[in-house]
Amino acid sequence: MPETVAGPFEAMIHLTDGWPERTSALFIEARNACRAAVAGLIDGDVAQIKFLAAVEAAKPGVN
Repeated sequence: MPETVAGPFEAMIHLTDGWPERTSALFIEARNACRAAVAGLIDGDVAQIKFLAAVEAAKPGVN
């Protein structure tokens, strides 16, 4: 069943807890973008785009 991720903080949790792979550039970009969005350094929309790209690459069942 698809899961809803509400914001960069929840996305960061998904990226750090049980992500299927942690070495790709897309994973690293998404993790860094989510951290920056949580810190208020970038817009959450940027983090969302990076997170969705990492989801697509990893296919962990998170939408």
